[in-house]
Amino acid sequence: MVLDRLRAEHRQVLRVMDRIQTALFSDEGGGVVRIGEARFETQHILRDHFAFKDAFVFRIIAASDRPGTAVTGRRLRAQGQAIAEAYQAHLERWDPSNMAASWTAYRDASLEMIRRLRDLVERERRYLYPLLEAEMVASHPESTSFLGRRTAVG
Repeated sequence: MVLDRLRAEHRQVLRVMDRIQTALFSDEGGGVVRIGEARFETQHILRDHFAFKDAFVFRIIAASDRPGTAVTGRRLRAQGQAIAEAYQAHLERWDPSNMAASWTAYRDASLEMIRRLRDLVERERRYLYPLLEAEMVASHPESTSFLGRRTAVG
């Protein structure tokens, strides 16, 4: 279940990033309302996502007895926190009036933020999913039902 929720949240983040990216290439400034709604949604999704990872995912990883697992988990957590802080700064820098007044600069900054969020999701898929799955199996070898239906691949 933990891994299923992590996957679902990653898909949700990527869907919102797709919506924002599409709106960024609408008529200059025309996507401000759509982007504003998506930014609000993204802010809440990311807040909940990072809280979930801190409360469940990274606690499991940090408790690992396997060499390198806790270290990798700390690195991924730090990368996520840096992106969360960057996203908050992005929101503060680009309010609706700044977005409309400097659409090209806003679009460039937003595309960079989207790239960073997509990279984080990809790193977590590549490194965190397998770590989490291995830890869950190691701590509950008799039952893997909490992992969900999919394997660590995706």
